[in-house]
Amino acid sequence: MELLRIVAMLLIVLSHCSVYGIGNELPEGQVNPLSIFNYCGNLGVNLFVMITGYFMVTSKFSLGKLMKLLLQILVCSVLLFLFECAVVHPQKEISIAEIKEVCFPVKYYKWWFISTYVQLFLLAPFLNVLLTSGNPRRIFAFMGASVVIMLYFRTHNFPLLLFMNLYALGALVRLCLPESAKLSSKLCFVAAGGLLLVYTGVLYMYHHPLPGLQLGNLVRLSITSSYSLPVMFLSLLLFVGFSKWKIPHNRLINMVAATTLGIYLIHECPGLRYYIWRTLLHVDECVGKSYEYGYCFLSVAAVFVACSALDWVRGILFNKPIALLVDRLALPVAEYMLQCAKRILKW
Repeated sequence: MELLRIVAMLLIVLSHCSVYGIGNELPEGQVNPLSIFNYCGNLGVNLFVMITGYFMVTSKFSLGKLMKLLLQILVCSVLLFLFECAVVHPQKEISIAEIKEVCFPVKYYKWWFISTYVQLFLLAPFLNVLLTSGNPRRIFAFMGASVVIMLYFRTHNFPLLLFMNLYALGALVRLCLPESAKLSSKLCFVAAGGLLLVYTGVLYMYHHPLPGLQLGNLVRLSITSSYSLPVMFLSLLLFVGFSKWKIPHNRLINMVAATTLGIYLIHECPGLRYYIWRTLLHVDECVGKSYEYGYCFLSVAAVFVACSALDWVRGILFNKPIALLVDRLALPVAEYMLQCAKRILKW
């Protein structure tokens, strides 16, 4: 599962290289070489949320973990904003709205994924009650209704419903797929690899159509949309394959996996997105060159490694103070407030 976190984040970084590094505003005749990998971002997000469901369905809600997560996000938000003001945009005027966004990044959706992830974290105890109830009819009725709503509205304004479905999928793999199930990781990986080739080929043909064969925009959306059922199925295959893959304990994998959230926060920071890909790496200038794919993949690897190292340093500097703050101050205060609330409700 820790290795899968790394794979998921690499897919997300690859997608962002395409979206922010190259984009679609290219001269006529030029095509974004990474546009065929645009579905990778959704695939990575799906895997991340499914991993959360896999682990959290059998655990109890922890107020301390939530506080540590929120403080980690806050520290990253402040540090990245200070770097942006000092290096990226030293001349810009700071507004009250920006300060609010920096201090309350979850509330103001500075990172859409993080805000939705925190909402899912809060809903997890209620989802766990449903998923561990032992009533399959209720579980599949909930998931079926959610899928129908997602397909009908197809909007980015309510990603929480998608996350709830993905959480449930990851949890059901943990609860309903026994160790003895005759489903090998090799079979899942072969099937997933075949689907990867099919999706990539379809998107390549969309951007480089053959004479007399023009694929419609609906075909592209069926794969690249955030609520793509084909990509959800591919995510499930990869997830089951990794869950069945027995790998010995590896300290390096665990250490890198622990920085994946920080990798996302750093390279997806709104004020740094284009600075990283275009100002520092000049990814947009490689389009049309013979080395475009090689340079893009090397850029993705460089961003992943650099952001992982930065978050590792952040962890050394701030994780212990954050844990101390939560354990000694924030958690006792929050628990006291909960006890007071319970007494009031009882009264």
